[in-house]
Amino acid sequence: MIDPSPSPFFNDKVREHASILRSFATPTRPDDWASNEQFHKAHIHLLIIHALRHIHDECPKWPDCDYKDALGYCSLLLRMVGDYLTMETQFYWPLLLSKGEHLEPNPFKLPSSLSTSSTKTLSYNFFLPLQGFLSQAQHYHETFNAATFQAHLVRLAEPLAECLCRDVEKLGPERFRVVFDEQGVEELRKKIEVELKEKVDKFQYYPVVLSNIEPDLQDVVLPLSWIQKEVIIPWVLTQKSRGFWDYSRFPQNLGYDGYREHSHKD
Repeated sequence: MIDPSPSPFFNDKVREHASILRSFATPTRPDDWASNEQFHKAHIHLLIIHALRHIHDECPKWPDCDYKDALGYCSLLLRMVGDYLTMETQFYWPLLLSKGEHLEPNPFKLPSSLSTSSTKTLSYNFFLPLQGFLSQAQHYHETFNAATFQAHLVRLAEPLAECLCRDVEKLGPERFRVVFDEQGVEELRKKIEVELKEKVDKFQYYPVVLSNIEPDLQDVVLPLSWIQKEVIIPWVLTQKSRGFWDYSRFPQNLGYDGYREHSHKD
């Protein structure tokens, strides 16, 4: 896992939460099926944090002439993160709670940081102002101010990192074994993936995720077939919003050579 370079986005609290997530996001998939959910979510949650840090650090460098694609990518990324949090509190955790409600103590007791009120706070206090700011900038590019955008992201960083970290800490294998078997966990993950994809354009779901995974972890975090990696993603899915991906962390993961030379690992 790439350790983040110094950034105002990473204060001490955010760095602490990211460090905890890294302890669960091992470079190889656990052999124990009950550990897989915690492993998988730790990687996805780190991906979210680093994807947001990337746009925070890079936005002052964006060329004025390409705000359309840069802001379009940011708006899409933030919408996906917001949809993910909504899915967590309205679908994922209620499903886990229903599985454990007959047990005492409940192995899936809802973490306070993932309560509905906490997620609403994230949405109303941070995501909505960010989306409003981006929406105006997308219509009137001259109103975009990188410092203001960065300030919004810095305000979001700590409460979001805490929410994502506490989520993963609650998903230990000993809890999953109480109410699930291996097939049940796989069915749960498929339901979650379907739920998320229904909220996001399928032409954007895979490119957003894949272009923010560290290259050496692609096969660990998002296993794909040869036909998906070599044909469907680079020549079908990325084409709809091709200019967006230049502003992701690792556009080279998408398998085409059209990304800008300024795109790089961070």
